Amino acid sequence: MMNRYWWQSSNNKRVRWLAWERMCMAKSKGGMGFRSLTGFNLALLGKHVWNFMSNPNALVTRIYKAKYFHDGHLLIAKKGSNSSFIWTGLWKAKEELGKGLKWVLGDGNDINIFSDQWLRGK
Repeated sequence: MMNRYWWQSSNNKRVRWLAWERMCMAKSKGGMGFRSLTGFNLALLGKHVWNFMSNPNALVTRIYKAKYFHDGHLLIAKKGSNSSFIWTGLWKAKEELGKGLKWVLGDGNDINIFSDQWLRGK
């Protein structure tokens, strides 16, 4: 849709001179420097996921915990079969955010040695 908007001319002929993926590349790499809306949306949803993890007593966190991950932690939550549009987006962002997170042991009360990934590469 963005590509169609960008390349539409006054006579409705649409010649796409550059693919949208290429337009989103940095200018230094030959692109036009546009922002990827998918990546931007995922980053904003990731910020909400981070707020869920850092503010477990917030009202919105407690509501989502009661509905979608009442048995455990947000990072091990399942998508579910009849989940809302918002939860589906948050779940995708949670998956991406989980790729870069590392454990901080602290006092060890939150670690389950049988189910948590605590060895590198497993």
